[in-house]
Amino acid sequence: AAHFRHGRAFDDQESVGPLLDEVESKILGIRESEEAKKGTLTMKERVFKAIDELEQLAANPNSINGIPTGLEVFDRMTGGMHGGEMIIIAARPSMGKTSLAMNIVEHVAVEQKKACAVFSLEMTADSLVQRLICARARINMRALMSGQFLNKGDFQQMTRAASQLAECNIVIDDTPALSILDLRSKARRFKKLYDIQLIAIDYLQLCRSTSKRAADNRQQEIAEISSGLKALAKELDVPV
Repeated sequence: AAHFRHGRAFDDQESVGPLLDEVESKILGIRESEEAKKGTLTMKERVFKAIDELEQLAANPNSINGIPTGLEVFDRMTGGMHGGEMIIIAARPSMGKTSLAMNIVEHVAVEQKKACAVFSLEMTADSLVQRLICARARINMRALMSGQFLNKGDFQQMTRAASQLAECNIVIDDTPALSILDLRSKARRFKKLYDIQLIAIDYLQLCRSTSKRAADNRQQEIAEISSGLKALAKELDVPV
């Protein structure tokens, strides 16, 4: 396998980016794959494992067995967010997609005390943090930006929200026009460093692919980005 990869590095048949992404993934997964080989389950073992999980679901029909979003009705419908899932929030412009995504990140990081990674390809990290503070303090940021004064109670709420957010583990990367390969590489690093349990990307269309096939085909590029994010969710076993 090593000889095969060594040959591919010199045969000039593909761009460097995808090859580096694959090699990095393989290197970081060596230990995991070796452990997986030792513990490969037979079909019988998988069936018993599945039955156990189904019995637990049947015994607790309203239980949240994934990561809660904080939206109670949604969590009851889905059981929360699960590793390997890629979840798309879709709506027209200015409908609150970023706010919803950041509300979920805030809940997971502050209430659940789980590390989250946010890739913000449109807004700066500073703007995102300001929105997080205002949302947690229940302060209308648009009114604040239009010149509305804060009263003493608002300031106290803002200070409390800021101190809570300062203690949580949200890693924000605001690199513009980030490629899917660089995003995956950074996500792997964040998983190793902080054990992130959720990845949020705002937003998918601003990501770019570096493959030659996608250079002149936007539909192909979006398809490659989507499949790359789904593969990342499965590889790191976190919801994206």
